[in-house]
Amino acid sequence: MTRVLFALIVLIVPALALAGSSGGDADLIIHHAAIWTVNAAQPTATAVAVIRDRIIAVGSDKAVLRWRGPQTRVIDARGRRLLPGFNDSHVHIFDGGDSLASVQLSDVDDVGTFSKRIADFAATRPPDTWILNGNWDETRWQPNGLPTRQVLDAVSGDHPAALWRYDWHTLLGNSKALALAGITATTRDPPGGVIVRDAKGEPTGALKDAATALLERVIPPPSADRRREALDRTLNEARSHGVTSIQALLLDYETIAVIADRLSKGTLTLRIYAIPPISTIGDQVRLGLGHAFGGPYLRIGALKAFADGSLGSHTAFFFDDYTDQPGTHGVLAGDFQPASKIRDWMMRADDAGIQLFTHAIGDAGISTTLDLYQELPPLGSSPAFNPISPWTTDGSPTSESAAIDQAARTPTGHFSTMACD
Repeated sequence: MTRVLFALIVLIVPALALAGSSGGDADLIIHHAAIWTVNAAQPTATAVAVIRDRIIAVGSDKAVLRWRGPQTRVIDARGRRLLPGFNDSHVHIFDGGDSLASVQLSDVDDVGTFSKRIADFAATRPPDTWILNGNWDETRWQPNGLPTRQVLDAVSGDHPAALWRYDWHTLLGNSKALALAGITATTRDPPGGVIVRDAKGEPTGALKDAATALLERVIPPPSADRRREALDRTLNEARSHGVTSIQALLLDYETIAVIADRLSKGTLTLRIYAIPPISTIGDQVRLGLGHAFGGPYLRIGALKAFADGSLGSHTAFFFDDYTDQPGTHGVLAGDFQPASKIRDWMMRADDAGIQLFTHAIGDAGISTTLDLYQELPPLGSSPAFNPISPWTTDGSPTSESAAIDQAARTPTGHFSTMACD
């Protein structure tokens, strides 16, 4: 039923590939539909007409069919529901698409099934190749608790493995992966990161936030073909759910190049706002890229920063300790250490008219971010927007009243709340 409901949403997108009709004829008309317009002045309609990539008429069948020409593609919806395309505000294009072809662990409910899925997947992989992605969630398990490298060692064979928790703030490596990365009992926690250790001080294999980079740096970079395949899976997944536009976070330039290639070939079926990490600020400033640089289908001009981690990984930064882990109150992200670094990045972005997105979940993380935002010029004095996005599991900022009051006093910003996990 869901596919029937949403099947017509994405039919507008293939019209992009049409050459466009001469004169005022529509390229595409969908009629005899139950259209929800999201327009209070005209909440429903039965027909819609499209020229190239624009909806040019919405109304009754009689009114819209006047746009029909000899080359117009006409679809009878037979009364089915037609909705505007959805926007997804938090997408990781490569990682999401790549994970669809990897071991699937998001629905696992116990460590036994976790191990079997990995063993079965490892058996299909060429020798010595990495096992990646995963998206596991130990809170589903009975009993729950972070898995260890020993669990991976028992089922990963000769493969190095680096499997992400579903929030992508904890990365679990097996012993082979940790050895390749040189992570031992003497390795220090990096600023903004945690190497989880056992009672003897040995790494358990779980790495949190900035510590994940210690392992990520030895994982071979994906080839261009792998990036293209991952992008195609993401495009297909988006189409299957009626998603026609996204904000793509933490995109690297190599993936942006693959997206640009799809666009040049007329096969890009998503409108994409590409948001690289804030550490790339120098590149965008040198190129003179401002807010929303680009065209209707691929834009750049925003940067993503991290103030802290996630609730599930116990790395969201709070003033008080976690009730289930006394002595732990999260970490201030590596982007924010030292404070002079993030302050410089934000000032340079604001001066260049580049939009800022800041991940901040814990009350201390939000408060620290707001302190920095208050140092930026008032909104309107530069072309950049300055949004803070406190992403949480339920879409609500986990801040105390003091942080909320502080947000109300901060003049430089548009504040939004997005669901992350």
